[in-house]
Amino acid sequence: ERQTAETTTALIDKVKAAAKAWGSKEKGHMFRYVFRVTILLVRIWLKPKRLTILDTSIINGRVMLGDVDFNVHLNNGLIQTSMDFGRYDLLIRAGILQFVIKEKWRPIAGSTLIAFRKSLPLFAAYAIHSRIIGWDDKWVYFEQKIVYQGKIAVHAFIRALMRGPKGNIPPSEIALKLGVNPESPALPQMVTEWQKADALMLQKG
Repeated sequence: ERQTAETTTALIDKVKAAAKAWGSKEKGHMFRYVFRVTILLVRIWLKPKRLTILDTSIINGRVMLGDVDFNVHLNNGLIQTSMDFGRYDLLIRAGILQFVIKEKWRPIAGSTLIAFRKSLPLFAAYAIHSRIIGWDDKWVYFEQKIVYQGKIAVHAFIRALMRGPKGNIPPSEIALKLGVNPESPALPQMVTEWQKADALMLQKG
């Protein structure tokens, strides 16, 4: 518990230091982000449930006044920010925080497929389900769902990587460090089609 508290404090200090480099508008956004990260870390510290990277993380949230747009439902941008915290919860509980601190790993999102199925109105309580469905030589693929009133309100797939001072960290190396078989589970067909679509976008871009 002492080591967890120390690494948690170190991460908060790093995020606060980054916030100081931003302008006034960005500082407000960063302050809110830091606050939410801090709350997440405190929850993990108080309830240190261990997960593997192949488990499903579930965190709860509620739509507050500062989260809504002119339609009085959760802002689309904040939906994706909230999903960040779902991935953080999964990865931290799987043990990745020590490598973020000691080896200066940084999580970087590459692309997202997302479907908005149901609005999340003001004060709505919801749950974010996050899991890793597999990886390739570069990317780790996440599936995330926001569940509201027992139904999927948002369904998303995100691919992301970890980058260290010397470059990208192969997902198989991450799996090994976290005590998981480095061979990825079979990726679904939709991921293959997604990879093809991304490749076409890069060619045209």
